[in-house]
Amino acid sequence: MRWTALLLAAALAGCAPRAGAEVSGSGWKARLEWSPARPRALHPVTLRLRVEDGFGTPLALHRLRATASMPEMGHEAEEISFRRTAAGTYEAHHTFSMDGRWVVRVEGVDSVRVVAVFGLDVGP
Repeated sequence: MRWTALLLAAALAGCAPRAGAEVSGSGWKARLEWSPARPRALHPVTLRLRVEDGFGTPLALHRLRATASMPEMGHEAEEISFRRTAAGTYEAHHTFSMDGRWVVRVEGVDSVRVVAVFGLDVGP
């Protein structure tokens, strides 16, 4: 019985609701997903980034830098530390400091320069 409960919990954790957004530029496209689907301030959020060229080939971004900011609040942007998990795929854990509309900006270089900007709502 105990193993069944553990397996069920693990399966449900893998199916946690996610939300996401996709943007593209000249020769690339990027998708950012976050879990839980509706993040809350001061609670950890998992961010997953997938970056591909125009043909769907994963891009290995060098000098990857990501920040989260709230343009209407005027405070300093928060750094997000992505780590590579697979070809063209990156993951980060971040805790947003307050509820509201956040902008996540990702920059990096492979065969093309990628500057991807995503909107993300945090809170109820």
